[in-house]
Amino acid sequence: MELANTISLFLACPTPMLSALITATTNFVASNGDLPVTNTTDTLATVVQVCRFMVEKEENWERLSDQNFSFTMRVMVGAIILYDHIDGTGAFCKDSPIDIRSVVELIKTQSRNEEAESLLSALRYTTKHLSDGSTPKSVRALFP
Repeated sequence: MELANTISLFLACPTPMLSALITATTNFVASNGDLPVTNTTDTLATVVQVCRFMVEKEENWERLSDQNFSFTMRVMVGAIILYDHIDGTGAFCKDSPIDIRSVVELIKTQSRNEEAESLLSALRYTTKHLSDGSTPKSVRALFP
């Protein structure tokens, strides 16, 4: 039984809720071919920009508790991961509306060390296009 639990932990998805959200969103986009994919990707890119603005600007810090700040950072990373799975070219290409460099810099500077590592690991291991050949080397270098 112990071996089964160990194998299960090794093979299990690291973020089951996010995986379920990715699957549901991907299925929604696939099953609604009459809706342009850009409707979904533009919405996700907007969510990323709003979250980034909320945690980047000092005047917003006093309005956010530590818990809300962390939640906003997680929502931003989750929206990037969703965007990367839905958009054909992903969130890391040059034409992406998401400024991934500033997001990564924001995560590194504004998050606690363990939280920053967790968020960066989520981007590193859960995204679809980070390791693509079309992803600029400078962007890949942000994730050592």
